[in-house]
Amino acid sequence: MAKKVAKPVEASAPDTGADDLAILHPDITLSIDGRKVTVREYPFVLGMAVRVKGKPLVDALRGQIKSGSALTEDIMDVLATHADLVRELILDAIAGADQEPARADCAAWIDGLGDRPGEQLLMVWWIVCGPFFLRQAVRRIGQQIQLQADLARLDGATSTPASPPPDTAPPNSSEPASPSAS
Repeated sequence: MAKKVAKPVEASAPDTGADDLAILHPDITLSIDGRKVTVREYPFVLGMAVRVKGKPLVDALRGQIKSGSALTEDIMDVLATHADLVRELILDAIAGADQEPARADCAAWIDGLGDRPGEQLLMVWWIVCGPFFLRQAVRRIGQQIQLQADLARLDGATSTPASPPPDTAPPNSSEPASPSAS
């Protein structure tokens, strides 16, 4: 006869904050196609420039999210539609915007990647930098929803009709009719 064996209960480790650094600085260093690469989150000032540069991507992501279909493959399709822009955004995350010799070297390296290493780079970039673009898309969706709600509230508001001026008011039916000149 079979016996049911209870699984031992493992004590969970206390939260030591080990993930805090990864949350604050999600940079990832890895080897892709024999080259050590660090994909960095955009620093503040570069992030402002990337925000302007990446607006077409944010708009496309917003449309994809609003359509209700934001699966990983749907997002990858959006990124592929904006392949040249995504290449530039990856370069910003790898080499930075101000390091032209390193940027040119990285661009040539990216262009020479095979499918699998290229997809690996794309996925790591999306893990590190994707939240930057998603925050903007979701924030814009939220602002649009709020604006539509405000407009609907204003459009549906009714006000009392204005009273006519006193001298043009119709006579009250309880008042005697004025004598008519016959």
